[in-house]
Amino acid sequence: GYQIIILSDRQVSKDKVAVSSLLALGAVHQCLIKQRLRMKVALFVESGEVKQVHDFCVLLGYGADAICPYMIYESCYRLRNMGLMDKNLSDDDIY
Repeated sequence: GYQIIILSDRQVSKDKVAVSSLLALGAVHQCLIKQRLRMKVALFVESGEVKQVHDFCVLLGYGADAICPYMIYESCYRLRNMGLMDKNLSDDDIY
């Protein structure tokens, strides 16, 4: 019974052009408002662009219900494996 739209930039390639997550979110949010469906749908943003607190705040302000900054998680995972972060951190601690 849940309706969720996930806007993700994970599959960007030479054949799939990247669109700013903020631009995509704003367009989907406004389209759902015009169709009177916004209150029935959750918008999740999965983006490698999100790095700073400001990025989170702007996406939330533009209508995101949840944000997954996957690039931050993957960077922490790599830093731990390279020995540049505490090796006692588990995957659950990072994610």
